[in-house]
Amino acid sequence: MILNQLLQLVIDAAKGDRYRRDGFDVSEPLGVLVKMLVVEERTLDYVMCHAETKPPSDVHSTIRLFTSLLFKFADALKGTDRLEQFTLVGLLNVFWSISFQQNYASILIQDEELIKTINTFIEKDEEQEILEQYKQQSMEGVKEAVLGILHNLHLDIH
Repeated sequence: MILNQLLQLVIDAAKGDRYRRDGFDVSEPLGVLVKMLVVEERTLDYVMCHAETKPPSDVHSTIRLFTSLLFKFADALKGTDRLEQFTLVGLLNVFWSISFQQNYASILIQDEELIKTINTFIEKDEEQEILEQYKQQSMEGVKEAVLGILHNLHLDIH
């Protein structure tokens, strides 16, 4: 199934020092996942709970995967690498999709480092307009995604 392959590509690319696997940058399967997560709610449940990957994944390992990638790409807006910036936007949109589901949102809210990192995007407010031309129409920008995550998690905006 395509969702298994997409998540596996993200898992494998996350292990590489250049975040690539089989010729794919981690941003590419992330971009497709974002689009699919927005379209169908059951897709999120499948990716989080039922995807068949090696090593096997579950809700916690999948959230850890996305969280570790977010930490690695958190400073992407400071640089000029568009793939890194696209990856960051994709990850924030993945977290926004996850935050809509209460059972997953409760896991996100327990991760203080994740919440702190997400809040830094509001504090910095350094999103570049040029990102608009690189993100998909199914994606929101950094600020919109972060505000959506914080709203869904019922957290005050700092």
